[in-house]
Amino acid sequence: MITAEQARIFGLVEQEKKILNLFLHGKNDLTATDIGEKVAEPRTTVNFHLRKLLAKGWVVRLKKPGFPYPLWCLVEKNNIKKSANNFFTQLGISPATLATSTPKEGYEQILAAYEKILEAGREERVFVIQGSGAPTEALKKLPIKFVEKMHAIQKQKPIILEGITSQKGLAVFEKMNQRELQSHYGRLTVVYVLPDEFLDFDEEIYIFQKSLVIIQLGAGRSFVIEDETTARVFRMLIEFIKPHTNKIDLNAYIKDLIDKRTKPGGAH
Repeated sequence: MITAEQARIFGLVEQEKKILNLFLHGKNDLTATDIGEKVAEPRTTVNFHLRKLLAKGWVVRLKKPGFPYPLWCLVEKNNIKKSANNFFTQLGISPATLATSTPKEGYEQILAAYEKILEAGREERVFVIQGSGAPTEALKKLPIKFVEKMHAIQKQKPIILEGITSQKGLAVFEKMNQRELQSHYGRLTVVYVLPDEFLDFDEEIYIFQKSLVIIQLGAGRSFVIEDETTARVFRMLIEFIKPHTNKIDLNAYIKDLIDKRTKPGGAH
C-alpha cells in the first residue's frame, strides 16, 4: 500500500495513489473504465492519470489481440529491481552528484562526516543506503570508542535510522564481538535487506534534512552535499525500493546474537 506520506514524497496526487493501490492489491490487466469503477473516478480522469503514471514508469499499457481497449497493469517487480540494480551500480562507480562536489580526503574527514549525521534532530529520521562492502570496512577501520560514542548519541537523542542494507552487510554482525554488538543494540532502527548484487558498492550514503553524506571508507574520502532536491530524490528512491525488500527487526537479530554468546559454551 502507498501511504499518504509516500505519495507526497513520490509526487503522486490522490487519484494516482488510488490507482496504484488498486494494482498493488492484485488487480491488473484492467481497462480505464474498470479502474474508474473501482476507484470511483471518471474514465477521462483515470486515463489522464494513467498517462502520467506511464510517463513516470509506474504502469504499462498492453494490447490484447481481439480486444478493442488497452489494458493497464503495474510494472513488474523484476523490472523495478533491474532499474534499482543499474542505479546502485552506477552510483558505486561514478555518482552523478559528485561532479559538483569536492571530496574531503583523510581519516579525520571521514570521522567528521560520520559526526555530521548527529546534527539530525530529536526523533528525526536519517535514511541510509549501505553498499555491501561498507559494513566490513567500518568494522575493520572505525575505532570501537568512536563507534560507541556515535551510538550513544543516537540512542540519547534519539535519532531514527531507516535504511537499506545487503545480506552480506547484515552478516557482518555475526563477526562482531560482545562489546560491538552491545554498542549497536538498542538504537532506533528500521532495516530493509536486499540481495548483495543490488548493492554492489562500498559507499555508505546518509540522507537527512537537505544533506547527503557519502562516505567511502576504503578510499579514505567523504562527500557532504547540501542540496534539498538531491536529498529528496534519494529519499524517494528508498521509498521506491522498500516494498521489494525484506524488512527485519535489527534489535531482535542483535539480541539473539548476544544471547547466543552469553550461553555456556557460546562464542565471545
